[in-house]
Amino acid sequence: MQKIKKLLNVALIIIMVVSMVACGTESADELIALGAQYLLDGNYKEAVVTFDKAIAIDDKNIVAYMGLGDGNLGLEDYDKAGAAYDKAISLNSEYVEGYIGRADTYLFAGDQAAALDILADGYSATSDESLNNIIDEINAGTYEPSILHEDWESIYEEYLNDAVDEEPADDESWHDDVAKAIYYADLKTMDDNGDYMLRKAEYYDTSGKLLEAEFFNSQGGKVAPENIMSGSKQIWYYSGGYGHPTKYEIYRENGNLECVDYYDGDKSTKTEWYDENGNLEGVIYYDENGNPID
Repeated sequence: MQKIKKLLNVALIIIMVVSMVACGTESADELIALGAQYLLDGNYKEAVVTFDKAIAIDDKNIVAYMGLGDGNLGLEDYDKAGAAYDKAISLNSEYVEGYIGRADTYLFAGDQAAALDILADGYSATSDESLNNIIDEINAGTYEPSILHEDWESIYEEYLNDAVDEEPADDESWHDDVAKAIYYADLKTMDDNGDYMLRKAEYYDTSGKLLEAEFFNSQGGKVAPENIMSGSKQIWYYSGGYGHPTKYEIYRENGNLECVDYYDGDKSTKTEWYDENGNLEGVIYYDENGNPID
């Protein structure tokens, strides 16, 4: 009961947070935004998984292939990184960053001749002098290959906005349309007040459209942290916009339902408890004052 109360308190506090972007039924834009933040965090393994998912949705998205290349390059999987950059180039033969990524992959793998060849191919296709400059730097021994080949901070913001189909709101008018809010809390990390750390918040309208969402790191900052889907998921349901909830669900780390609270206004009317396998284990009813009925 104490654990549930703490989660309830965390979620009640979270309700006051103004948020922006992310998942649910994930789109390619949402996944690219998340993958970009994983790259910025240096979490290359999760970046690869996320960009793979984006490509499964949109296999013609050059940015997703660049992210997959950068992620695999960070993992030192040069074959997979090279294949991703090759795909980006095949989709757009004038994509300069794709040639640079491919060249850097060859350099990390110790094949300078191949790096010079792909840069020369890139210059022939694009006439972009930056590729010739890199060739000169490689020959002079002054070039340093990079793991990241896009402005991932800008891409994060761009695809974040595309995912919600609107610019970040300057006001809180979207609150009036909220029918469901989903919060993800990390049960392995607590803040200074002893509350579980929020990892992600999402807000939906009655049609299921994502209105706003936000990712948080272990310090409470807005990023996409490692293991973002880990921990407890809490879902709040509302009627008539942001106000008193009608129902609140808590899920375990294994994804099974743990608890459901039903509300009438600001008072609980019933609580259902579930075991580790998601089977109903017990029910508590409350009187009109919100006190448990024996």
